[in-house]
Amino acid sequence: MVDLNKEIKNVLSDLDVRIESSEAIINLKELPSAYADPVQMRQLFLNLLSNSLKYCRSGIPPKINIKGYRPDKKNVSIVITDNGLGFDKKDASRMFLPFERLDNGTKISGTGIGLATVKKIIDRHNGTIHTISNLGKGSIFIITLQSVLSESKSTLPDEGCEDVFFHFESNIESKKILIAEDSLKYQTIFSTKLKELGYSFDIAENGLAALELYKKNQYDLIFMDCDMPVMDGFLSTDLIRAWEIKHNLSRCPIIIASQLITYEDIELYKDSGMDDCIPKPFSFDDLLDVFRVWLKKGD
Repeated sequence: MVDLNKEIKNVLSDLDVRIESSEAIINLKELPSAYADPVQMRQLFLNLLSNSLKYCRSGIPPKINIKGYRPDKKNVSIVITDNGLGFDKKDASRMFLPFERLDNGTKISGTGIGLATVKKIIDRHNGTIHTISNLGKGSIFIITLQSVLSESKSTLPDEGCEDVFFHFESNIESKKILIAEDSLKYQTIFSTKLKELGYSFDIAENGLAALELYKKNQYDLIFMDCDMPVMDGFLSTDLIRAWEIKHNLSRCPIIIASQLITYEDIELYKDSGMDDCIPKPFSFDDLLDVFRVWLKKGD
């Protein structure tokens, strides 16, 4: 049995910076326990809550309500409600398909893989998920899982949902990434996730080291921290852009990785020569969003 309260609180802790920066309101009520894999439950909650925070209406802080109940003796249900962008009823059948992105009237980037992962996890647990939504009026996700071991299922589902990402990878072996990061914690996180995806990469502990590595190597993408010793990310980015111009090089996408990201920060980063941003802490799906946009198929 898995304590769903513990798993969702861990996810909320992972998302605390994003919750604070978006001024989101989270209402969490007691959840029942379920017969499930804790790693996959954490991934499920992370994807759903990340979406609710990401696809919010302009000028309106996200509000997310989370509660659980027992519809019968053998099952538990979790209900997640948000006040975000929502989606058109006609798109409901497509929203859990891999790489499907619904037209919600915005230009918010995404892979269309987060909800596909959620559906895969629920299917592996012999559960169900239902949605209720209206465009511009928010969404409701109702998840039902087993609270007792099914006779037809004697073991927990395998960890991970790697097959969901099978068609995502494109020319991975030819892609090389530079990570400019002084935090050992985030060096480890980047390394682990990039190894899982099969990308080759180098790590620079400060902006100057990143600049020197960039001059000697060809990279397809750079993750740049802002606050680093010796040389910060802003100056490093500026000098990289100058080097590209001087040597007539193609512009390499530079993705800022920061714990403090507001709308004003995004404009500042773009004015400083950076192309996109990823909030810390980031999820596997956040990285996939970046790769889907900036490491396009056929590049």
